[in-house]
Amino acid sequence: MSGTRASSTRRRLLPLVVGTMMAASAVPAAAQDAIQTDGWESLGDVTISIQGENASRGTLEALTAQFTAQYPNVTFDLQFKSFDDFMSTVLQIADSPNAPDIIFGNQGYTVDGPLVEAGLILPLDAYYEAYGWNDWYAPGTRAQFQFTEDGRTFGSGPIWGIAESADFVGVFYNVDKLAALGLEAPTTFAELEAAFAAAKAAGELPVKLGNLEGWPATHTFGIAQGAFVPAADMRAWVFGVEGADFASAANLQAAQAFQAWVDQGWVDGPAANGLGYDQSWQEFANGDGVFLLGGHWLAADLRDRMGEDKVAFIAPPPGDSGSVVAVASLSLPLHISSKSAHPDLAAAVIDFVMDPDKGQTYLDNGRIPASAGSVGEPSDAVTAQLKVAWDRIAADDGLIYYQDWATDTMFGTLTSSLQELIGGRTTPEDFVTTVQDDWAAFQSSR
Repeated sequence: MSGTRASSTRRRLLPLVVGTMMAASAVPAAAQDAIQTDGWESLGDVTISIQGENASRGTLEALTAQFTAQYPNVTFDLQFKSFDDFMSTVLQIADSPNAPDIIFGNQGYTVDGPLVEAGLILPLDAYYEAYGWNDWYAPGTRAQFQFTEDGRTFGSGPIWGIAESADFVGVFYNVDKLAALGLEAPTTFAELEAAFAAAKAAGELPVKLGNLEGWPATHTFGIAQGAFVPAADMRAWVFGVEGADFASAANLQAAQAFQAWVDQGWVDGPAANGLGYDQSWQEFANGDGVFLLGGHWLAADLRDRMGEDKVAFIAPPPGDSGSVVAVASLSLPLHISSKSAHPDLAAAVIDFVMDPDKGQTYLDNGRIPASAGSVGEPSDAVTAQLKVAWDRIAADDGLIYYQDWATDTMFGTLTSSLQELIGGRTTPEDFVTTVQDDWAAFQSSR
């Protein structure tokens, strides 16, 4: 992610305690039938407000300035916060009398579900049709923005959001340390584990992990999971499809593989649960560890600290299937407030900033544009590696999304259970059963 990020805590969903939200006003006419897609110069002076997360600051500041250059009567009020700060207030902001025209959300039952249920955001299906946004995403990818109108069923129903860029977890490695082991970048999961073993034998820490916050291990575990579990199976589980099962034989294999990493000292279990996420990647940048299994948003910080020829990134090496499977999604969705006085203009702004022709702006900010057909050339070697990795994940239809989206309590269940697995306080069998029990209880409650 962009170096403007103060804290790299992407995709850490926090339980939100929200007061009673007001019922949204009637859906504006613009969201019903006729949609205006041009003529913005005739509106007179108008301000579009956007509130979001820091990772989008660089791109949105640049692209909204371009929109104003084309339509001088349209100005922007942009406000950005850290991920944690934004997620702790997003529902209250969306429910406020002066809600922003465009507000970020977060996929799943913790944020987007409540936004939909309370009528605080507009369905975007008509805008998808008017602007051709359906061409930008495959149906399985677009499903992460769908909810039934009551906010209770994820992955189906109207489309409520759209996202600027890709978010995905892969494998960073220290170029010099891997070369010193006489190894090249692994291309299969078996080669990855062989590299872990070689690093341990050479007295190096194979995998750097800081899991004090609990959620970083969900990304590390996802690398093992991708070697055994088909992406479609995990997407079905996240979306609550009947019969989906986290306690499947394949998921159990992944949990056993992950536990073996800890048992063999490839992941330093005793230290990992006591080390913070930011401190962990900073120590990796300073030379501690051969591999860091984490989100692509760390690339800019690692590149700046290590040098673009000293750190490299690859997609998760595939298992026997040969298909790359990754903890991945599109970035935080952009929503249009149901309280906006200018929803059509807000949609036009979204279309402008996400146009495939704007891809270079995203790449210049260390982000991988989400819109299919985006143009642009990465400005450094590490960003080029991110693009190669994302293209492979997308081509293999390998997105499994973020698993804490699956229920409104899954974040706590998944993170605490992984901490216990790392700490030797639970078994792989109990781990997958505990996670599945949370999912089953949530499904039955609906």
